[in-house]
Amino acid sequence: MDQVGDSFKTRLKILLASDEHRVSVQTTAAVLLAFVATLFMGRENMSWGVFSALFVVQASVGGTVSSGLERVAGAILGAAVGVLAVLLPIDGLMGTLVSLLIGVSVMSLVSARWPKLAYGLVTVTIIIVAPDFYVVEGAMEKIAAIGIGSACGVAAALAVFPVSARRRADRHLAEALRGCGRLLDEYFRCMQNNDNKDDVAKADADVSYALRRARDMSRQARAERAPMTPADLSSGHLLYEVERFRYTLTLIDRFSDGPLPESLPGDRDGFDALCDAVNQQLERLADAIVSHAACEPVPEVKERFDDWCRSISDTLNDESMTQPDRERLIAIKEAYAAMLDNLIRLCQQVSERYAS
Repeated sequence: MDQVGDSFKTRLKILLASDEHRVSVQTTAAVLLAFVATLFMGRENMSWGVFSALFVVQASVGGTVSSGLERVAGAILGAAVGVLAVLLPIDGLMGTLVSLLIGVSVMSLVSARWPKLAYGLVTVTIIIVAPDFYVVEGAMEKIAAIGIGSACGVAAALAVFPVSARRRADRHLAEALRGCGRLLDEYFRCMQNNDNKDDVAKADADVSYALRRARDMSRQARAERAPMTPADLSSGHLLYEVERFRYTLTLIDRFSDGPLPESLPGDRDGFDALCDAVNQQLERLADAIVSHAACEPVPEVKERFDDWCRSISDTLNDESMTQPDRERLIAIKEAYAAMLDNLIRLCQQVSERYAS
């Protein structure tokens, strides 16, 4: 029985590790909590609270907090615009049309400038199309219901399998670095046979996706800071360095659009060993970021690069080498030198950030 229980817990943990399943559970909890919390407000206003809880839950605690605050701010602004539009001295259907034109136009301009306030379009439209007898009081009740629903969403995100945006950003950075290692391997294969362009494109897309998610989570992490706490700029600097490392790889991509000359067999072996050492360093970097520990350098990286450079120098002294091959080999050498400089800087920054 104990083994069955442990197996079930393990499977449940794996299942809830994915955003799709975890967010679904959090959203269900948020909706049920909002339903109970707004029972006293009546059916009409209860729906505002439930819908707010339904759409406020995001993939991290910081994202949920940000979404809740943005929804409440948009609702307040939209309600204010809607009330002012309804109070215009024009009666009947024409009055509703004019109020709708003015209210939606104003809120559309605001949401175009600040997209995070776009929820105000919903409140301004409902208040104008179906105003309560007591317009101001009705608008305040809707705002209160939206605030309660948003708070229920935040509470569910904090209580039900919470995930820190800062931790998630670190994991995406680690995925990006591991993806850079795979991308480097694909570039090397291109230099060997030039028949894996689809694999290069897939690896590049994986790195881009991981970096995009890391940027999103870094923004969401700001909402997790305690009030008056200074911003943690080190995480932004680390993200910048990883993105810079990714851009450095484009230099290698520029010269991997065709196989290396067949006259360079010795350089190929050294090149392969260098790529393996760089991948080992990227794996250590990724593990260090996830575990918040200093990054141990891989000595073989510098050794393999020095060996390869000596091999390249010997090759360049061969007078039988054509000028285009000579120039390309020099360019590849410089591109790898720039990449290694970035890699060393990344290791130093991670070690400084997580030094105990």
